[in-house]
Amino acid sequence: METLGERNATQYVLYKHHLLKESQAESVLQVVDDITALHATSAGTPYLSLWARMKNFQRKHLDEEFYARRSLVRLEAMRGTLFIASLESAPMFYQATKMPESQLLK
Repeated sequence: METLGERNATQYVLYKHHLLKESQAESVLQVVDDITALHATSAGTPYLSLWARMKNFQRKHLDEEFYARRSLVRLEAMRGTLFIASLESAPMFYQATKMPESQLLK
C-alpha cells in the first residue's frame, strides 16, 4: 500500500474543501455538502466561508438557498455550536448530537 505524503494530503484537503483556485465551487449547496456544514455561530462566518470557496460568490447566493429555496437549515451541533447544513444532512446532525434522554429529565 502506497503512503500519501504530507504535501499530497494537504493538497487533497485544500482541493476537497474548495480552497484552491482550481477547485472553487459553483454553488452554495455543493460547498455545504462537500465540507459537511458551514460554521454559523457568528452571522458573517458562513458568508466569508463561501466567499473563500466559490467563484463569484455574492451574499444573495446564501440568502436564496437559506430563505427562498429553504434547502439549508441552521442547527446546533457539536459543542452547542451553530452550523448551516443541507436539509438532507440535518437529520444526521441531529441524531449525532442530540442530548441523551438521561440529561433531558434533569
